[in-house]
Order: sequence, then C-alpha cells, then structure tokens
Amino acid sequence: MIDEAQCVLKLFRELLEDEGYEAILLPCPIQKAQDVEVIKPDLIIIEFIFNCKNVGWSMLQMLKTHCPTSCIPVIVCTTDAIAVERQYLSLQGIPVVYKPFDIDDLIATVRQVFALSEVALPM
Repeated sequence: MIDEAQCVLKLFRELLEDEGYEAILLPCPIQKAQDVEVIKPDLIIIEFIFNCKNVGWSMLQMLKTHCPTSCIPVIVCTTDAIAVERQYLSLQGIPVVYKPFDIDDLIATVRQVFALSEVALPM
C-alpha cells in the first residue's frame, strides 16, 4: 500500500494482515519502478494524491510501462474521483476503491484481483 496518511497505512496493514496477506507499506510515491522489483509484490494499492499533488497517474504509468512490473496487479484507492474518471482506469482493468470505503468492498476487490491474476498466470 502506498499512501501518505499513516492512519490509512495502519488500517490497511490491519485489514490485509487479518485476511492473511503480508502488507508492505510505503508513505511516499514510488520514484523508480526498479524499487518495486526489489519488493516483488503480488499486488500494489496506490493513492493518487500525495501532498495535494496528483502523482498517482505517473506512478501507475511508470509501473505499467516497466516490463518487470507491468504485470503486477494494481488497485487505486483514492478520494479523487475526478482524476480517476479522467484516466479511464476501469477501461484499463484497474479497479478503484473510493475513500471512504466499505471494508468488505475493499477486501472483496483484493480477493477479486488475486483470483483474476491467478487465472491469468501461465501454467
């Protein structure tokens, strides 16, 4: 999870770990896709807004255009509905969970993304 709000990061850690997932939390935007390669996440959840700047789209583009990170599933979790609509994330198959979110909806989205990524894995 990448979000600047410590309370949101703490909440995500609790929710995801309660579901049996390991959570790695980052309080600042990703600067280089290679940094994500080192972590090797199965899923990335990102916020679009950091310090009142819309940097989420840049992070997402960087991850999706860098070959080693391009296949990592991403969920956008944000309050910025306008930025999300502008970026046509749903057309790109990137799920969005809007803050404030329902915990069950968030967990269902995470499970759905994992289910889809397992199906898409080569055998």
